[in-house]
Amino acid sequence: TGVDTEAIPSTNVCILKDHVINLDGTPAQNISVEARLLALPTFSQSAGIKDTVVSTKTDANGFFQLSVLQGATVDVIIPKIGYRRTILVPSTTLANLFEIV
Repeated sequence: TGVDTEAIPSTNVCILKDHVINLDGTPAQNISVEARLLALPTFSQSAGIKDTVVSTKTDANGFFQLSVLQGATVDVIIPKIGYRRTILVPSTTLANLFEIV
């Protein structure tokens, strides 16, 4: 496994991060991961939101990270593997996507 290079998030932002691996256990490289905004948190209803979709691609180690607003409801989509899940973004600065319940 590689070394994660995590950015330090600003206030009210959560970095959703994790790894995507192939069935054989190797890192899934260059895989698109996106979060689509479905609902804003109550405290920021008047905030101007520029992008309703944030996306990234996995690196050579299968690692990805997305910056999303804490408390927002988002659909996280990884089309290549058929993954789609609606989550409430935690009120933390960092969260492993696949550990959010």
